Amino acid sequence: MPARSCWQPGKTPNTTDLGLEHVGINVDQKYAIPVSPALQTMQPHVYAVGDVTNLPKRLETTAGKERTLAVENALTGSAKSIDYDAVPSTVFTDPQLAGVGLTEAEQMQRLGISACRTISFEGVPRMGVHILALHAASWSLKR
Repeated sequence: MPARSCWQPGKTPNTTDLGLEHVGINVDQKYAIPVSPALQTMQPHVYAVGDVTNLPKRLETTAGKERTLAVENALTGSAKSIDYDAVPSTVFTDPQLAGVGLTEAEQMQRLGISACRTISFEGVPRMGVHILALHAASWSLKR
């Protein structure tokens, strides 16, 4: 069977029918609501999270954390934010690709220095894995 790929280059935020123009909130060229790191829109009393924003990682897992921080920021006046560099990501191909942190190119761009190394997993000790979660038994650990 020939190799096949499916590419989803991004999501378009569904903001067109929210009436944002009536509350003084503009969207960017990709229809996303620009927000500060503390999740505030251009109206300081209005916060936005998740797929409608221009945040770097629009994932279900980050949206939940963004929601919690936006509520806390709105109620307490704090300015908490997410370190998106610490958010893991996965590409569900075969084999799967997962990562967390900066790539070598991102680190070079930000810091001007990188100390990346390639290692073989043959010499890395195997560690145990323990899962406490809903449907934990469905996790496959056979590889």
